[in-house]
Amino acid sequence: KVPDDRLREVTKKAVTDLYQELIDPSMSPIDSKRYVIGVNRMGNESASAFMFEADPARRIFLTEQFFRLPTYRLKLSAQRAGEFKFPQHYRAAILIHELSHMVLKTDDIAYVDSQAPFIDLLEDAPTYRLRIRNELIYQQQKTLSFQTDRDKLFKQLEEDSWRDLRRTDGNGKQTILRISGKSTLEKARDVFYEDVHKRADIMLKNADSVALLVTLLGRERFVKP
Repeated sequence: KVPDDRLREVTKKAVTDLYQELIDPSMSPIDSKRYVIGVNRMGNESASAFMFEADPARRIFLTEQFFRLPTYRLKLSAQRAGEFKFPQHYRAAILIHELSHMVLKTDDIAYVDSQAPFIDLLEDAPTYRLRIRNELIYQQQKTLSFQTDRDKLFKQLEEDSWRDLRRTDGNGKQTILRISGKSTLEKARDVFYEDVHKRADIMLKNADSVALLVTLLGRERFVKP
């Protein structure tokens, strides 16, 4: 289905606003004071980067995980082509995720593994690699989209069971209710499935969805004839 004008415009605005922030001189990797490198505290070992909404310096804090690449096996054809640079892709997606919090006021509604390699580049044999690839497809396409199972939408997995987002999880629940115009997540789910515009608005308020969208759009360079 061809996206309508409104969907194109809201997407264009989100991407353009992020781009303007990225090219700001204060973001220069050469002399920027907005990047802070540190080590995770005990109990938060998995964090790759984070920011503080109230930070007047608008800094991005990068942990040791930002520099440690997860292991993925690319198809031999992708390795030989050498066009896809996973380290750059991985770190760019993380930075875009964090910048979207600042620029677009996004929340962490759901994680879609935006920093993973493009799905079609992943090795899909033997069976266990195919399983990894299929898990990534599920994560990216069925975690926060029209294809998401209702019993998993706006929920988090906790101790092997799914529960609704809570206010203690961040601003995600409040954002969903505000955009949907509903008082409960159950009613908001109806809106998400039925209203394409509000669905898009909610997805564009999810930091990892924005990061995934930007990396997919940026995969191919479009040049006007």
